Amino acid sequence: MGAVEKALVLVLVFAVLFLLTARFRERRDVGAPPSLAVRDLPPPVAASSDHALAADHGSDTVRGLPGRDGELARAGEPGRGRPTGPAAGVTRRFPAYGTLGRFTWRLCAVVLAGEAIVIFFWALVARALAAATGSGRADAYLWVGSAVAVLSLLSAALMRRPFGVTLGWVVQLAALLGGVVVRSMLVVGILFLAIWLACLAKGHDIDQVAPGASG
Repeated sequence: MGAVEKALVLVLVFAVLFLLTARFRERRDVGAPPSLAVRDLPPPVAASSDHALAADHGSDTVRGLPGRDGELARAGEPGRGRPTGPAAGVTRRFPAYGTLGRFTWRLCAVVLAGEAIVIFFWALVARALAAATGSGRADAYLWVGSAVAVLSLLSAALMRRPFGVTLGWVVQLAALLGGVVVRSMLVVGILFLAIWLACLAKGHDIDQVAPGASG
């Protein structure tokens, strides 16, 4: 089995593992109560004399936000006032499967679109190197690289879907495996993987505090 065939087998194995892990997590999370978004809160009401707080008490009670059992909502208390959890639709920081927040999927789509161009140029370089050495795999490198580049573009277009991020992880693995044929591609793959992880992490943090982060 040649290097190309081994790379394809590894990509398929990792893709299957990611999909199985994602399905397991999805089934495990079924039935969990959804987090409360800020937009779902009732509009604030005017503070009444009963809810007024004397300044000398030094309490951090938030005025105008009714809590449970007629008590005043206190900042930072779960179930009172504004929710302390992430915005609705935002998943874990590094998900293998699931719907990403609006800012996160846009960042990841840009990364995958740029990575598709780099992977296609890798295919051209791999084909030229194989042709120069008289290897019969020149055309195979071109077709495999082109297929991965198309997959990267497809992943960028499907980032709003739950399985879009799974395809994105497969592209990152394929880019790393490209270093088996062209050694410099390993460095490029590591750089793109670092950018991918940074976009997932920072996008997740922004979507947690941004209003209307879902979608």
